[in-house]
Amino acid sequence: MAAPNACGGITLLLSALLARGAKWSPRRIRMAIEATAVATPNATGATIDRWALGRGLLDVPAAMAWLVAHKDEPLADVRFVVTAATCGNGAASGTGVGRGLYLREAQHTRAPEVVSSAFIKPVLHEDETNTARVALDVTATLTPSAAWVSCAPSLPLVHEGKGFDVKVSLAGLPPGCHQAEVRAHHGAMPLIAPLISP
Repeated sequence: MAAPNACGGITLLLSALLARGAKWSPRRIRMAIEATAVATPNATGATIDRWALGRGLLDVPAAMAWLVAHKDEPLADVRFVVTAATCGNGAASGTGVGRGLYLREAQHTRAPEVVSSAFIKPVLHEDETNTARVALDVTATLTPSAAWVSCAPSLPLVHEGKGFDVKVSLAGLPPGCHQAEVRAHHGAMPLIAPLISP
């Protein structure tokens, strides 16, 4: 029932935007949903499990309020494509092999820390003018969600994209699964969520 419920909620959002004569894009709708989703605990009521539950439950009124509050924000229509190096494969040029850093094999976790690279490329709609593409200039604030992940505090983004390094400190982590994100924001706008999931 998750897919029909999500489709129904998105239909309500699109219907309300159409009634207002407001502009929308798939990226804008997705950003509103992700920014306002209600985090839910896992089946045991313990810590929220992003691997299993994603962003959380769709909150239609909150998503609509977000869309109204950010109706004039041009960045809400920009898609940010993220590539990440997997254990040493370079992503600094935007040719990374994955959407996140995934350390699973023993050889990937033997060192006390792993440094990898990520690349973010803003993508505007295909109908957008070249002038708008060249004018795109955003400084994203980067915030890791766990103390064992670190990166630069900010990243200037232009239309060609930019890379940065992510350091994962493995020393002291207990055995088991661990998940963290590097969240990117521009003011109150969540540009990319998640950016990196080691």
